[in-house]
Amino acid sequence: MAIKGFLDSCEGGYVHGWALDTWFPNRPLRIDVLLDGRLIACGLANRHRADLEQTVPGGACAFEIEASVPDTASLSVRAGRKVLPVSGGFRSGISPPRSTARSAARFEKRAPSHDNAVDLFAGSWAGDPLVSPADGRIERLVATWGSGGRLDGMRVLELGPLEGLHTVLLERLGADVLAIEANADAFLKCLIVKEIAGLTRARFMLGDFVAYLANAPERFDIVLCSGVLYHMADPISLIEMIGKVTDRCFVWSHVYDENRYSGPARSLCRDARYPDFDLWALDYGASAAGNRFWGGNRQRAVWMRKDHMFAVFRAAGLATITDFGDGMTGGHAATCFAASR
Repeated sequence: MAIKGFLDSCEGGYVHGWALDTWFPNRPLRIDVLLDGRLIACGLANRHRADLEQTVPGGACAFEIEASVPDTASLSVRAGRKVLPVSGGFRSGISPPRSTARSAARFEKRAPSHDNAVDLFAGSWAGDPLVSPADGRIERLVATWGSGGRLDGMRVLELGPLEGLHTVLLERLGADVLAIEANADAFLKCLIVKEIAGLTRARFMLGDFVAYLANAPERFDIVLCSGVLYHMADPISLIEMIGKVTDRCFVWSHVYDENRYSGPARSLCRDARYPDFDLWALDYGASAAGNRFWGGNRQRAVWMRKDHMFAVFRAAGLATITDFGDGMTGGHAATCFAASR
């Protein structure tokens, strides 16, 4: 990212300003409003402002976010990882921000607790990191490949752990886990969960697991691929890479079924490796800027039909498919299965 922008005003119950990623000027940035370092509001820099038309075509990079700010001295506004500077003409009905505001926001004044760490991402958690997790998908994985209801001694590669829910369960069942997450906020959440759960045999790494798999230095007993395939720009290549590092892959994914799909229209595309397969593409667009976006690190996501997904796994050498059946999640068809050599 190469972010430009300013905090222009804080008055009338709203925080105003503008922000732009010069590398991707048509992609609205998520804006976080923080008070003493705590998230109190968020929004998108996607509003039109005539005075910004020379900065970005259309001038649609301004933000107006409702926020209760009793004292601008403790206010900071963040676009991506960048704290926006205050413009020279800053307006406030309260008081002008002090130069110490940003440094003061770095310090926690409450007694130490896991709640403090959780509050760093207040309002943007997918689940409750303070509640002991449970997930039927992991139960199925253990029933399929575990021994005595355990995964002792098994090395698991987890693709896209999000907030570490499955990672906690896998370690508690005896597995050693390498979990690779590309979303920076999600990675930091995983580290918080690691502390809360007291994990000792799970490692979280920030990065693109596709880049890791392209030159993976080791093999794994199991690859966990839950909530991942339908966010990939090239799901076929991911499946092929998985087949090179393991003999067992557990999958949960949305699949394309025109009779059970309620999302935005997708475009039909083809892949030369499987020219007869229907692939359905969608660009994330502005939805990728929200603080509850948990998709892939590319702008495009391609969905597959269930039978086509099975066929690619078989071609990758994981030809034994245990189908746990279909379901519906978020208005879309989903499938869960185990693929092994």
